[in-house]
Amino acid sequence: MLATIGELIYSPVLNAEEVRLIPTNQRGIYAAVSSFKFTGGDFISKLGIIIGGVLKPWEMSLLMAVILILESILIIGSLFYSKA
Repeated sequence: MLATIGELIYSPVLNAEEVRLIPTNQRGIYAAVSSFKFTGGDFISKLGIIIGGVLKPWEMSLLMAVILILESILIIGSLFYSKA
């Protein structure tokens, strides 16, 4: 119950701050990509459950490590090497 109340307080503040930080000419693009983070995360988690039923535990660990390393490289690249 405490987590639910915290989420109800946190979510509107987060959305307001995100909108404030985004340039006005890029808000439409951001809204489209932002909605994908929940849909994409949900898809990846469900796919992970299915793949986890097929792979051995060490194979699943290796797959998760590869995904995390790839995501880290992409995030670092977008933060430090983007030409925005």
